Amino acid sequence: MKVRFAAQADSDLAAIQAYIARENPARALSFVRELAEEAVKIRDAPLAYPAFVTSAGLVLRRKLHAGYVVVYRASENSVDVLRIFHGARDFTRLLGEES
Repeated sequence: MKVRFAAQADSDLAAIQAYIARENPARALSFVRELAEEAVKIRDAPLAYPAFVTSAGLVLRRKLHAGYVVVYRASENSVDVLRIFHGARDFTRLLGEES
């Protein structure tokens, strides 16, 4: 199964790395690698994580890792990682949902 990162997910990872790097540059790089690796592992069991339906009717799923949320869409042949962000952030705003 193929795992693809949307441009926004790549941007999210870069922002996470920049934020952590302010305090610990070495950990920033290793942590972002961990997050990306966890996202890739979703392919082993893409339906194992909680699903939710957006206001647009999209069925998405989320996997948690160390306080961060990986939001993705699973299909028969691929996993599309859409967003990655800290769990304390406004989930609905980040996904463009109406609150």
